[in-house]
Amino acid sequence: MTTTYTSRSVGIQAMNFYGGSGYLDVRKLATRRNLDMTRFENLLMRHKSFALPYEDPVTYAVNAAKPIVDSLSEEARNRIELVITCTESGVDFGKSLSTYAHDLLGLSRNCRLMEVKNACYSGTAGFQMASSFVLAGTSPGAMALVIPTDVSRFIVADGGDALSEDWSFAEPSGGAGAVAMLISTEPVVFSSDIGANGYYGHEIMDTCRPFPDGEAGDADLSLLSYLDCSVAAFEEYCRRVDDVDYLRTFDYLSFHTPFGGMVKGAHRNMVRKFGKLRGAAIEEDFAARVQPGLEYCSRVGNVMGATVFLSLLSTIANGDFSHPRRVGCFSYGSGCCAEFFSGVVTPEGKRAVDAFDVGGSLDRRVEVDFDQYEALLQDGGGIRFGTKDTVIDIKVCWDKLQNRTYLWQLQGYMWLYDRPKACTVSVLLDDPQNGQRFGLDDNERILIGNVCERSREKQQQIQTRAEYINTLYQNRIKEIKTMKDYSLNALNGHIHDQLERLMNPDLDEDDLKKEVMRSKAVEGLAQQSVAIAHAYIEAGKMQSLHEIKLPEMLNG
Repeated sequence: MTTTYTSRSVGIQAMNFYGGSGYLDVRKLATRRNLDMTRFENLLMRHKSFALPYEDPVTYAVNAAKPIVDSLSEEARNRIELVITCTESGVDFGKSLSTYAHDLLGLSRNCRLMEVKNACYSGTAGFQMASSFVLAGTSPGAMALVIPTDVSRFIVADGGDALSEDWSFAEPSGGAGAVAMLISTEPVVFSSDIGANGYYGHEIMDTCRPFPDGEAGDADLSLLSYLDCSVAAFEEYCRRVDDVDYLRTFDYLSFHTPFGGMVKGAHRNMVRKFGKLRGAAIEEDFAARVQPGLEYCSRVGNVMGATVFLSLLSTIANGDFSHPRRVGCFSYGSGCCAEFFSGVVTPEGKRAVDAFDVGGSLDRRVEVDFDQYEALLQDGGGIRFGTKDTVIDIKVCWDKLQNRTYLWQLQGYMWLYDRPKACTVSVLLDDPQNGQRFGLDDNERILIGNVCERSREKQQQIQTRAEYINTLYQNRIKEIKTMKDYSLNALNGHIHDQLERLMNPDLDEDDLKKEVMRSKAVEGLAQQSVAIAHAYIEAGKMQSLHEIKLPEMLNG
C-alpha cells in the first residue's frame, strides 16, 4: 500500500478498556425473554456488560483512562491539551462529559474539553479530530485523550412494544464500557496510515432517539445501511490510496460490532465483492482476520462509540503481532456516517496493550443472574441519563445493615433536588481497628439499596421538624443577645429560672419537650461558663505565685 500524504507519525500511544463490574450471560437472557433462538445464534454473543446503578459513562470513562494517565510522568500528563469524550449516553444536554473526566483524572487546566455525538461513529470522529490536532503541530508535543464511553440501557417507552419487535435483540447485544486512547506523535500501539481514510455518510432514519429514554427506527434498515456503507467507505478508501487489495493489504480487520453476525455478514459481502472468495474460503478468512476482533466484543456487547476500538484492542490482544501488521478498521454510526481507515501495529504495540490486561479485567467481573438483572432493570433502570429522576446516595460503611435513618435522608434529597426516586449505594470497607473484615472481592462490596418513592407526607414531617428546631435556635440566640449580666450569680439565676419552668405542672407534653431542649442548651452554656471561670482562677494563681504577665485575653 502506498500513500503520498505525509511522512509524519500519529496514532494511539496507549489504549485501555473498562467494562464495568457486572455481566450477564446473554443466552440465559434470551431464554428468559423467549427470543427466537435460531436468530439468537446469529448474534455470536456470550456475555454483556451492563451498568449497575452506581455506574455511568463518567465512571466508565475515568476507569478506562486512569491507568493510562497514571503511567505518565507529571510532565507528560501536562502535555494532554485536548480531552474528547465520545458518547450518545450523555448525562447533560449542554455540558460535556469531558469536564467530569478531566477533573477526576487531575489533568492540567490548560486543556480543551469537548464532547462528540454521532451515534456509534462518535469514537472514530473523536479519534480523527484528535489526530488532526496532533498533526497540526500548533502546540508541538501536545497529546490528546479520546474516550468513547457509552451505556446501553434497555428501556421500553410507556405503551411501546419493543419486546415483540426486532429491537428486542438490542437487549442481549447492547453493552456498556469505555475505551481510552492517548493520541500522540509516538503511536506505540497503532500508527495511523495518514491520509488513508475512506468516509461516507448521508441522512437515513435507521435509528432515532426523539427523547432520552426512547428508541425508534428500523432495525432491518440499520443492517442494510451498515452493509452498504462498508462497501462505499472502502471504495472511497481505495480511491485515496494506491495499490489496495482487500485480501492482501490488511493482515487483520476490525469492524464496528453491533453484534458478531452483522460483522460476519459485512465481511462475507466484502470478500465476495473485492476478493472474489466463495464457500469455505470465506469462513477461513473470517476466522483468520476478523474473529480475533470479536473476542472481547462477544463478552461485552455493543458499546456504541467505543465498539470499533474495542474490536481493535481485541484484535491486538488475540492476534499474532510477532512482526508489524496492518489492520483495516471499519466504523459505522447510525444516521449515518461511516469510515474505513487503517494503521500498523508492531510487537511493541501488542506488549503495550497486554500490559493493561483487558482480558483479565473482563474475567474479574461478577456474573449477575437474570432475576438480579431484572430487579436492577426495574429499580436501577429508573436512573436514566438526561432526565431528572433518581437520587443516588453513595455511602461508605462498615456494616452490612442498612441504617433506617438513610430513608429520611433520601426523602430530604428528593425534596431538595425535586426527584421522584432515590436509593442508597453502600460501599463496604474493612475496619481493621475494630477487627471487621468482610473477606469480599472488590466487586462484592457494593450493596444497592431499594429504590424508595418520594413521600409528600414524610416531606411535611421533615419540614415541620426543621421549622421547630429553627425556632428553638432563633429563640436561644435572642436570649443570649439580651443577657446583660454574665456573672456566675446571674448564670445561677438563669439555671434556677429554668428549673422552675421544668417543674411547672401545667406544661403539656410538647411544651415539656421544648423546655427539656432549652435546659440542655442552658446546661451546655453553663459548663462553658464554668470552664472559663476556672481558667481565670488558674491564671490568677499563676500570676500571684510566679509574678508572670498574663496574656491580654486573661486580664480583667
